Amino acid sequence: MKHKLLALTLAVCAASTLASDSHPTKEEYRKIFSDVIQKMLNESKESNVCLPTQFYWGEDGTRPYDISENNFNSGRGGPGGQVMQMKALQEAGLVMSASGVRTVGNKTENILSFSLTDAGKSFFNKGFLCYAHADLNRLIKWKGPAVFGEYKVAWVYYSVKLRDVASWAKSPAIQEAFPTAKATISSDNEKVRSAIVDLSSEGWDVNEFSSALSKNIQ
Repeated sequence: MKHKLLALTLAVCAASTLASDSHPTKEEYRKIFSDVIQKMLNESKESNVCLPTQFYWGEDGTRPYDISENNFNSGRGGPGGQVMQMKALQEAGLVMSASGVRTVGNKTENILSFSLTDAGKSFFNKGFLCYAHADLNRLIKWKGPAVFGEYKVAWVYYSVKLRDVASWAKSPAIQEAFPTAKATISSDNEKVRSAIVDLSSEGWDVNEFSSALSKNIQ
């Protein structure tokens, strides 16, 4: 009888373990998805909160931005425009300009070509100027997992908290020129962000496409 009870107990334990592995509880999913998001955010050892994606300086940071000298000197574009943004970056010591000429159609115009300074390069990360590091604040909710044969996918919603915010990102000129940076820095950590996570042979991980979009927080 003792042997039968022992065998029955072991069978129940095995079945419970299998059920738990196959169907994680809500709290287990919360831990899984929290770890996955934090892992994604940790993949960048440097800052991962960056200026808008139109300011892409190339993989090695040598891609310049050309602006018409007339437009730049006149301040054309208004608040939040490229001229104001480049002036703010220049004032912060992150970019420098050089005069040049470009031809558009059959017309030539004087331009200012902006490139990163050494100070700017110290905040450069994979194409972008970045000014803080984001860590997971909290997991808000998730949808799924949806099951497609042996493939599982879930949509995870979360918020972040910032650390190591660069002093130049807090300057009035930068915050006026880059409203998204101002909003991100002054947010209450409850801006909802999202990522797609899927289950592979290596376990749960952020989908590669989603990861590329999510690594540089704005």
